[in-house]
Amino acid sequence: MKTSQAVGFSLIGQAYIGLIVFAVVLAVSLIFSFNLTVVLYGVIFGAITAALLLCYWLGKGGSFFLLAVMCPLICIIVTPITSFFEIANVLGAFFVGLCLLLTGYRLKKGS
Repeated sequence: MKTSQAVGFSLIGQAYIGLIVFAVVLAVSLIFSFNLTVVLYGVIFGAITAALLLCYWLGKGGSFFLLAVMCPLICIIVTPITSFFEIANVLGAFFVGLCLLLTGYRLKKGS
């Protein structure tokens, strides 16, 4: 069975695929409803989640995993969502932020 660090670093290796897929999802959803506030909330909370997961995968403690799991819920609660398309915006932006930070980490580490 793989350790959490091995699982995490295997996900980091595939983050660029998620970045491409969710950038397309975000672009399509922005055609129907453009709200910069919703997109910023999504990207910021996605990046925070990725940073917390990296802390967990690097062995800093299990509390980082719990915080990372709570971030998407907090994002949905605090984001001013008024339509169905804004839900798609925040979800697309969240995963773009998450995958962007993980891809940046992978490029910085060079592996």
